[in-house]
Amino acid sequence: MPPAGPGSLFFRTISLKAAASGPLAQDPSAASKLRTMLNKRFALLGWLTWQVGKRFARKKARAAVPAVEEGRPNKGLIVSALAAVGAALFFWRRSRDDESRPGE
Repeated sequence: MPPAGPGSLFFRTISLKAAASGPLAQDPSAASKLRTMLNKRFALLGWLTWQVGKRFARKKARAAVPAVEEGRPNKGLIVSALAAVGAALFFWRRSRDDESRPGE
């Protein structure tokens, strides 16, 4: 099987401008079929790229998270979560206080 390169059937693209001067110029439905085929091919390639990218991103994210050592939880994660909850409550309380005093 030949390698997938510029001559491969899967990656060969036909320019619609070049095709318009050939037999597709006389048959508009043939040009439409060609466009449909290319759109489906590009959609498949985009979908495959997205799937591979997601898998790669997941692996990278899992590798970046520090492991739990000796059964103890990650202290940095706990502190960060508590700080985020505290900040959310602080801003929620301030916005609620501002709504209760409409005259000021």
